[in-house]
Amino acid sequence: MIDKICKSYMSDVKALLPLRGKKERKFIKKISDDIELFCEMENVESKEDLSTGYGSPKKTVNDYIEGLETAVIIKRIRTTKAVRRGIVVFLVIATIATAVFGFYMHHIHKLAEKMEEDLDGSYVKEVIEIYH
Repeated sequence: MIDKICKSYMSDVKALLPLRGKKERKFIKKISDDIELFCEMENVESKEDLSTGYGSPKKTVNDYIEGLETAVIIKRIRTTKAVRRGIVVFLVIATIATAVFGFYMHHIHKLAEKMEEDLDGSYVKEVIEIYH
């Protein structure tokens, strides 16, 4: 039961944390260990008991963010935005390139079918026989 309460609390903390880097993973690990210890020592029976005794997930995350420098937070958020935009641009270009390639291949297939119909298939069969 305690493990379930701790996991629920930690999932709330992770959801509220706006940054996900090495420092945040260390923070989450430290908080997770602290919460498990707190739950065992205080015999916590509900999530409300944990929030009352240890502090709400929102307060825990706010305390962590307040300890960071504003410039660091802004830089990391901008970097994350740039990476996301890059991924979106790449996916859009890849989708467009795939669509153009598919259209081109469809067009070539239709031309080949038309050529085969125009020549009654005899020319295509002669070319296949020559090269095989």
